[in-house]
Amino acid sequence: MEPQTIGDQGPAIVALYRLLKTFPHLPAADFRVGTVILRSRVVEGISITLYSSFSDFETWREALGIDVNTVEWQPKPDLSYEVLKGGGSFADVAVDLSGLIPREPEPVPVTAAAAL
Repeated sequence: MEPQTIGDQGPAIVALYRLLKTFPHLPAADFRVGTVILRSRVVEGISITLYSSFSDFETWREALGIDVNTVEWQPKPDLSYEVLKGGGSFADVAVDLSGLIPREPEPVPVTAAAAL
């Protein structure tokens, strides 16, 4: 589903502007207006991607009213990040929220010898 003109993307652009005006305090993110793939449909909308923290993802999820039970967690054991995905809508426009969150390093055990 490709838009034919920038006018076809107008509702998503307006919704992105409304996000800015409604939630100026939300953490910075990457935005893309265009085709988004949600669970059961492919539509024109907004993709929001975060690269910072689980907390920032959760802040966005709550602001967008995305049900926590619909968020998918996709662990990437071979990579240094976790992937979270959720979908919803804002201002009648589909929103795909993604988080590529750095994995916390495993704590290094302190041995008695290292502590001296």
